[in-house]
Amino acid sequence: MGSWYDKGTQREYGWEHRMARRQGPDLNGIGSKVTKEWLYHWLLDPRGYWHDTNMPDLRLTADEARDVTAYLMQSRHESFDALDGLDLVQPIIASIAQELKVSEQQEGTRRSLEIVGAMSAREQVLYVGEKLFKHYGCFGCHTVEAYKDATPIGTELTEWGSKLIDRLAFNHAPIEKTRFDFAYAKMINPRIYDHGMASRDLPLERLKMPRFVFSAEEARDLSTFLVGLVNDPIPAPSLYAPDDRHRDILAGRQVMRRYTARPAT
Repeated sequence: MGSWYDKGTQREYGWEHRMARRQGPDLNGIGSKVTKEWLYHWLLDPRGYWHDTNMPDLRLTADEARDVTAYLMQSRHESFDALDGLDLVQPIIASIAQELKVSEQQEGTRRSLEIVGAMSAREQVLYVGEKLFKHYGCFGCHTVEAYKDATPIGTELTEWGSKLIDRLAFNHAPIEKTRFDFAYAKMINPRIYDHGMASRDLPLERLKMPRFVFSAEEARDLSTFLVGLVNDPIPAPSLYAPDDRHRDILAGRQVMRRYTARPAT
């Protein structure tokens, strides 16, 4: 679920830890993020909440789950807890709502600002949430009944490695004009191709791919994979065909990597 190791120089049971692994989320301050009821049920049955989670079933008894919950809920961000949630983000929400309304270009700028200004705080939140949900294609990964027939927003990648170089929008990005360099730069900074484009000033005009914070190695691996997606079939003799033993080894290695059943590196 998450992990840390004690620095050993602060408090006997201090909460100032840094992550030892990348597998699970940082649990520092978790008491300010979730309710004790949610955490208790998550500890008892992680897959009852999310069927594909990497969190293992710890086989805790009800009492053990209550004890772990009580321990974890002690970690809080007191300064954050003292803030009113909506009051904290409302100026940001209002600003985003104004930008989104202007981006629609259905009204003049002044009229758009007046419309947003007349909205209640809740109306602004709902307006921004709906617009951003649609614009960034959240329904591509998350099942939402109202959007089950919506068109995905992502680029078709099946034969991306065969795409002509002149069909890639390098724009003004200062990179080499190759498929690999295009993909690598996109992985590291998805909005690099907005650079220098006057038409990308408004939020809804910018590139949509989120930033996944890939390492250089991860970006290279993904880019290599993309470049390999070509429409030329690979000759059968060139395909790797493991025997039963090596197939089992590969399957076991994948399980170990997914569930971090190995020392952190």
